[in-house]
Amino acid sequence: PLLFGLACGSGGKSETPPADQAKPAAEIQVISGFAVHGDETRTFRPCGEEEPLWAVDRSGLLWELHKELALGRKPLEELFAIIEAEPIPPPEDGFGADYPGALEVKRVLYFAREGFRCDLDLTEFRWRTYGNEPFWEARISADGIVLKVLGREERVWRDFDERAVEEGFVYTADDSTGSIEIAVIDRPSRDSMSGAYFSHSAVVRAAPEEFRGSALMGTGNTGNGR
Repeated sequence: PLLFGLACGSGGKSETPPADQAKPAAEIQVISGFAVHGDETRTFRPCGEEEPLWAVDRSGLLWELHKELALGRKPLEELFAIIEAEPIPPPEDGFGADYPGALEVKRVLYFAREGFRCDLDLTEFRWRTYGNEPFWEARISADGIVLKVLGREERVWRDFDERAVEEGFVYTADDSTGSIEIAVIDRPSRDSMSGAYFSHSAVVRAAPEEFRGSALMGTGNTGNGR
């Protein structure tokens, strides 16, 4: 049975917009970099770039997270984030007109004061899931599923199944060493120690144990999933 009542489905919660309204998928990019929020500043500087871009986040989540995690610290501090965004022209007037380009933020995938930085290679995995007490991590990539629990030997499953469900994805694997089932849920979560924001939650069941935590989306293809 699927984890936690997740039902099989053909997609997510939202309906696909009509073709004349849909944006080409190639325009939406996953970008790592640094966000800055201030009275006259709304910027995002992609990793490897010296100049920031004006950023438009109609949801306001990127700026809410910046204000929360930079509270009481130096103003206009750059904080690391991973976003889905679409390049757009900078505004013709206002504060944003002084920047060489602009981004429209579609979704915040990760935001943290301490944690990942620009050396994180998103192409190396499809999902990395985490939790605390005890610290654990389960990574899903083209090489398989790897489960690490603090103080224990690493476990690896080379072959696995991937199923889309109504609220995300379920990954399962079973071999002579045991079974694992990972539910990646399209529901925001926060790291219980650092306060880092993740766009997805995760539940891992490696019998007889169950771990709950957060999930970070990568851009790697889980090519050996069946």
